[in-house]
Amino acid sequence: MGAICPKPCPPATVINPPVTPINMSAVRDSKAESAVFINDYSRIETNCAEEFIESCMEGNLEKAMKLYEENVFLTNILEQGLYRAAMKDRVEIVDWLYEIFDKKHLEFLSYIINDIFVKLCSKNRFVMAKHFMKFGKITTKSLKEGFVYACKYGQKEIAEWLYAYDCSVITSIDDMIFTHHVCYSRNYEVIKWLSGIREFRISGPTFINICRQGPLDLVTHLYSSLDVSVDKSEAFLAAAYGDQFEIMKWLYSQGGVDIHYRNDLVFREICYKDSLTVAKWIYSLDSISFDRIGEIFIENLCRLNRINILKWLYSLREIRNNTDIDSILKKHGITFSS
Repeated sequence: MGAICPKPCPPATVINPPVTPINMSAVRDSKAESAVFINDYSRIETNCAEEFIESCMEGNLEKAMKLYEENVFLTNILEQGLYRAAMKDRVEIVDWLYEIFDKKHLEFLSYIINDIFVKLCSKNRFVMAKHFMKFGKITTKSLKEGFVYACKYGQKEIAEWLYAYDCSVITSIDDMIFTHHVCYSRNYEVIKWLSGIREFRISGPTFINICRQGPLDLVTHLYSSLDVSVDKSEAFLAAAYGDQFEIMKWLYSQGGVDIHYRNDLVFREICYKDSLTVAKWIYSLDSISFDRIGEIFIENLCRLNRINILKWLYSLREIRNNTDIDSILKKHGITFSS
């Protein structure tokens, strides 16, 4: 007989454990409670940090020390507290925070002290800059950076102090920095002081810009410092734009100024500015060719209501012979007796 095949086993019955439905409302409430806790904690940290910085700025050493002892996270803003205290000349706070850095965060101390020192020089915090120097950690690099910023922002007292401390800082001011930072920021006293220490060469455009801004003694002081021959006619025009009459006269006295430069642009500009005295002075140097500057010039004066200039021009035979000034004045309702 052949082997009898066993009967197949019945399929196994899989019994799944009962599923408990998730209470989504409870999950949302739990997340909300966590968020509120986190927000409240962050708010407490923020308020505490603000109190700490404020106490540093106000010089409240007792309060600052208490906040620091009770809140470890304030370690992260000690540098900010030191900077704010330094800017307010809070010596006690500065010394206390320096001691903390010296004991617990020495690896950052030199960088922080030098960084703040440079900022103090740029902000003219002379007393505190000298105090930071006493820490004995200011590098030559920071001395030079502080000197550049002091010169750039017109902090002459600090610049003189740094130069007296280490005369090599003057090497940080080259012709480019002198021209594009010191001169363009118009710190006249610093410019004169620096150029008295060593010789700098400035560009023509820089000199022209100073002619527009003044004052005259700075223009004459820097005139010999030009590294190229400047376009004196352009400088004359710049002085006219800036209402620098004394500089205009000085430039003309040096020779090489073409008062008819760009179709008598200087004369036209002065008239538009209603500067009658200067207009008469320019006209006295050499007659203006009114047929060249055109009747549009007269039209513009009428629109600008430059009555004093128009009255003077009307008295000039040359302009009456070369322009139809009567018709232009009549169109604008302006009349003068011959």
